[in-house]
Amino acid sequence: MSREHIQGRRPSKLFVVDGQPLVRDGLAARIEKEVDLELCGEAGSIEQAVPQIRSMQPDLVILDILLGQQDGLELLKDIHSIRGANGPIHTLVFSTCDEKLYAERVLRAGAMGYVHKSASWDVVNSAIRVVLGGKRHLSQAVNDRLLNQFLGTSSARSSNENLQMLPSLVDCLTDRELGVFRLIGQGLTTKQIAKRLMISTHTVESHRENMKRKLKVKFASELQRLAVVWTLQNP
Repeated sequence: MSREHIQGRRPSKLFVVDGQPLVRDGLAARIEKEVDLELCGEAGSIEQAVPQIRSMQPDLVILDILLGQQDGLELLKDIHSIRGANGPIHTLVFSTCDEKLYAERVLRAGAMGYVHKSASWDVVNSAIRVVLGGKRHLSQAVNDRLLNQFLGTSSARSSNENLQMLPSLVDCLTDRELGVFRLIGQGLTTKQIAKRLMISTHTVESHRENMKRKLKVKFASELQRLAVVWTLQNP
Protein backbone atom coordinates (compact mmCIF):
# COMPACT_ATOMS: atom_id res chain seq x y z
CA MET A 1 0.00 0.00 0.00
CA SER A 2 1.37 3.44 -0.90
CA ARG A 3 2.17 6.06 1.69
CA GLU A 4 -0.54 8.39 0.36
CA HIS A 5 -3.29 5.88 1.12
CA ILE A 6 -2.40 4.89 4.67
CA GLN A 7 -5.62 5.36 6.67
CA GLY A 8 -6.83 7.75 3.97
CA ARG A 9 -4.33 10.48 4.79
CA ARG A 10 -0.89 11.64 3.79
CA PRO A 11 2.19 10.46 5.71
CA SER A 12 3.60 12.77 8.37
CA LYS A 13 6.53 14.83 7.11
CA LEU A 14 9.72 14.76 9.22
CA PHE A 15 12.78 17.00 8.99
CA VAL A 16 16.11 16.08 10.64
CA VAL A 17 18.71 18.57 11.92
CA ASP A 18 21.97 17.05 13.11
CA GLY A 19 25.60 18.04 12.66
CA GLN A 20 26.66 14.44 12.03
CA PRO A 21 25.88 13.10 8.53
CA LEU A 22 25.98 9.51 9.81
CA VAL A 23 23.23 10.24 12.32
CA ARG A 24 21.10 11.95 9.67
CA ASP A 25 21.57 8.98 7.33
CA GLY A 26 20.65 6.53 10.07
CA LEU A 27 17.46 8.37 10.98
CA ALA A 28 16.56 8.77 7.31
CA ALA A 29 16.91 5.04 6.71
CA ARG A 30 14.68 4.22 9.69
CA ILE A 31 12.06 6.83 8.83
CA GLU A 32 11.78 5.67 5.24
CA LYS A 33 10.83 2.19 6.44
CA GLU A 34 7.75 3.57 8.20
CA VAL A 35 4.83 3.68 5.77
CA ASP A 36 3.12 6.56 7.54
CA LEU A 37 6.24 8.72 7.82
CA GLU A 38 8.40 10.42 5.22
CA LEU A 39 11.61 12.41 5.39
CA CYS A 40 11.04 15.76 3.69
CA GLY A 41 14.50 17.19 4.33
CA GLU A 42 17.60 17.39 6.48
CA ALA A 43 20.23 19.92 7.52
CA GLY A 44 23.48 20.07 9.43
CA SER A 45 23.31 23.68 10.66
CA ILE A 46 20.87 26.38 11.74
CA GLU A 47 21.51 28.39 8.56
CA GLN A 48 20.55 25.41 6.43
CA ALA A 49 17.63 24.35 8.60
CA VAL A 50 15.50 27.47 9.14
CA PRO A 51 14.75 28.40 5.50
CA GLN A 52 14.07 24.76 4.58
CA ILE A 53 11.73 24.29 7.53
CA ARG A 54 9.85 27.47 6.59
CA SER A 55 9.52 26.22 3.01
CA MET A 56 8.78 22.54 3.59
CA GLN A 57 6.45 22.95 6.56
CA PRO A 58 7.22 19.58 8.22
CA ASP A 59 4.94 18.12 10.86
CA LEU A 60 7.90 17.28 13.08
CA VAL A 61 11.52 18.38 13.33
CA ILE A 62 13.98 15.99 15.00
CA LEU A 63 17.07 17.91 16.07
CA ASP A 64 20.22 17.80 18.14
CA ILE A 65 20.93 20.77 20.41
CA LEU A 66 24.67 20.26 19.90
CA LEU A 67 25.35 21.68 16.44
CA GLY A 68 29.08 22.33 16.52
CA GLN A 69 29.61 25.90 17.67
CA GLN A 70 25.93 26.73 17.22
CA ASP A 71 23.24 26.73 19.89
CA GLY A 72 20.47 24.27 19.11
CA LEU A 73 18.28 25.85 21.78
CA GLU A 74 18.11 28.99 19.62
CA LEU A 75 17.00 26.85 16.67
CA LEU A 76 14.26 25.41 18.86
CA LYS A 77 12.98 28.90 19.58
CA ASP A 78 13.13 29.81 15.88
CA ILE A 79 11.10 26.74 14.91
CA HIS A 80 8.61 27.41 17.69
CA SER A 81 7.90 30.82 16.13
CA ILE A 82 7.13 29.30 12.69
CA ARG A 83 3.46 28.60 12.03
CA GLY A 84 3.03 25.54 9.84
CA ALA A 85 0.27 25.06 7.27
CA ASN A 86 -1.31 22.42 9.52
CA GLY A 87 -0.69 24.15 12.83
CA PRO A 88 2.44 24.35 15.00
CA ILE A 89 5.57 22.52 13.88
CA HIS A 90 6.41 20.06 16.63
CA THR A 91 10.01 19.40 17.68
CA LEU A 92 11.68 16.36 19.22
CA VAL A 93 15.21 16.71 20.60
CA PHE A 94 17.53 13.78 19.87
CA SER A 95 20.84 14.38 21.62
CA THR A 96 23.65 13.06 23.81
CA CYS A 97 23.20 15.81 26.41
CA ASP A 98 22.17 14.85 29.93
CA GLU A 99 18.38 14.60 29.91
CA LYS A 100 18.19 15.48 33.61
CA LEU A 101 19.67 18.90 32.84
CA TYR A 102 18.37 19.64 29.37
CA ALA A 103 14.89 18.11 29.23
CA GLU A 104 13.20 20.95 31.11
CA ARG A 105 15.28 23.52 29.25
CA VAL A 106 14.27 22.26 25.81
CA LEU A 107 10.63 22.13 26.88
CA ARG A 108 10.84 25.79 27.86
CA ALA A 109 12.34 26.52 24.43
CA GLY A 110 9.35 24.91 22.73
CA ALA A 111 10.27 21.23 22.26
CA MET A 112 7.64 18.54 22.74
CA GLY A 113 10.03 15.81 23.81
CA TYR A 114 13.55 14.57 24.43
CA VAL A 115 15.22 11.27 23.50
CA HIS A 116 18.82 10.38 24.28
CA LYS A 117 20.87 9.10 21.35
CA SER A 118 21.60 5.90 23.23
CA ALA A 119 17.91 4.94 22.95
CA SER A 120 16.72 2.18 20.62
CA TRP A 121 14.79 2.91 17.44
CA ASP A 122 11.67 1.55 19.13
CA VAL A 123 11.94 4.31 21.75
CA VAL A 124 12.61 6.98 19.11
CA ASN A 125 9.74 5.73 16.96
CA SER A 126 7.39 5.76 19.93
CA ALA A 127 8.47 9.31 20.83
CA ILE A 128 7.80 10.44 17.26
CA ARG A 129 4.24 9.08 17.44
CA VAL A 130 3.61 10.66 20.84
CA VAL A 131 4.81 14.09 19.70
CA LEU A 132 2.94 13.90 16.38
CA GLY A 133 -0.13 13.20 18.49
CA GLY A 134 0.36 16.53 20.25
CA LYS A 135 1.64 15.07 23.52
CA ARG A 136 4.99 15.39 25.30
CA HIS A 137 7.54 12.61 25.50
CA LEU A 138 10.03 12.37 28.39
CA SER A 139 11.68 9.48 30.16
CA GLN A 140 10.11 8.16 33.34
CA ALA A 141 13.03 9.57 35.36
CA VAL A 142 12.41 13.12 34.12
CA ASN A 143 8.67 12.75 34.55
CA ASP A 144 9.26 11.71 38.17
CA ARG A 145 11.60 14.65 38.71
CA LEU A 146 9.05 17.12 37.36
CA LEU A 147 6.36 15.58 39.55
CA ASN A 148 8.58 15.82 42.62
CA GLN A 149 9.28 19.46 41.88
CA PHE A 150 5.58 20.13 41.45
CA LEU A 151 4.84 18.47 44.79
CA GLY A 152 7.65 20.41 46.44
CA THR A 153 9.78 17.38 47.31
CA SER A 154 12.68 17.98 44.94
CA SER A 155 16.14 17.24 46.36
CA ALA A 156 17.12 20.68 45.06
CA ARG A 157 15.95 22.04 48.42
CA SER A 158 19.00 20.67 50.18
CA SER A 159 22.32 22.48 50.61
CA ASN A 160 23.61 24.38 47.58
CA GLU A 161 27.22 24.35 48.76
CA ASN A 162 28.14 20.99 47.32
CA LEU A 163 29.33 19.92 43.89
CA GLN A 164 26.69 17.20 43.97
CA MET A 165 24.10 19.98 43.66
CA LEU A 166 25.79 21.51 40.60
CA PRO A 167 23.20 20.21 38.08
CA SER A 168 20.39 21.78 40.11
CA LEU A 169 22.27 25.05 40.40
CA VAL A 170 23.15 25.15 36.71
CA ASP A 171 19.51 24.54 35.87
CA CYS A 172 18.68 28.09 37.05
CA LEU A 173 20.92 29.63 34.37
CA THR A 174 19.37 31.15 31.27
CA ASP A 175 20.07 29.52 27.92
CA ARG A 176 22.65 32.20 27.06
CA GLU A 177 24.31 31.92 30.47
CA LEU A 178 24.54 28.15 30.04
CA GLY A 179 26.28 28.69 26.69
CA VAL A 180 28.81 31.03 28.30
CA PHE A 181 29.24 28.63 31.22
CA ARG A 182 30.07 25.75 28.85
CA LEU A 183 32.67 27.86 27.04
CA ILE A 184 34.24 28.87 30.37
CA GLY A 185 34.48 25.18 31.18
CA GLN A 186 36.20 24.59 27.85
CA GLY A 187 38.88 27.09 28.86
CA LEU A 188 37.94 30.07 26.68
CA THR A 189 38.74 33.59 27.84
CA THR A 190 36.21 36.42 28.00
CA LYS A 191 37.44 37.81 24.66
CA GLN A 192 37.28 34.40 23.01
CA ILE A 193 33.76 33.81 24.32
CA ALA A 194 32.65 37.24 23.09
CA LYS A 195 34.05 36.49 19.62
CA ARG A 196 32.53 33.00 19.51
CA LEU A 197 29.06 34.22 20.50
CA MET A 198 29.34 37.53 18.63
CA ILE A 199 28.60 39.60 21.73
CA SER A 200 30.58 42.26 23.59
CA THR A 201 33.09 41.48 26.33
CA HIS A 202 30.95 43.65 28.62
CA THR A 203 28.01 41.33 28.00
CA VAL A 204 30.15 38.30 28.78
CA GLU A 205 31.28 39.89 32.04
CA SER A 206 27.65 40.62 32.92
CA HIS A 207 26.81 36.97 32.34
CA ARG A 208 29.75 35.97 34.55
CA GLU A 209 28.48 38.14 37.40
CA ASN A 210 24.96 36.79 37.08
CA MET A 211 26.27 33.22 37.09
CA LYS A 212 28.41 33.83 40.17
CA ARG A 213 25.33 35.09 41.98
CA LYS A 214 23.13 32.20 40.88
CA LEU A 215 25.80 29.56 41.55
CA LYS A 216 26.62 31.15 44.92
CA VAL A 217 30.35 31.73 44.32
CA LYS A 218 32.36 34.88 44.93
CA PHE A 219 35.40 34.56 42.71
CA ALA A 220 36.03 33.99 39.01
CA SER A 221 38.31 31.06 39.87
CA GLU A 222 35.43 29.32 41.69
CA LEU A 223 33.14 29.90 38.72
CA GLN A 224 35.72 28.44 36.36
CA ARG A 225 36.21 25.40 38.59
CA LEU A 226 32.48 24.69 38.60
CA ALA A 227 32.33 25.22 34.84
CA VAL A 228 35.19 22.77 34.24
CA VAL A 229 33.60 20.14 36.48
CA TRP A 230 30.22 20.53 34.80
CA THR A 231 31.74 20.45 31.29
CA LEU A 232 33.61 17.24 32.09
CA GLN A 233 30.36 15.70 33.30
CA ASN A 234 28.44 16.99 30.27
CA PRO A 235 30.80 16.78 27.24
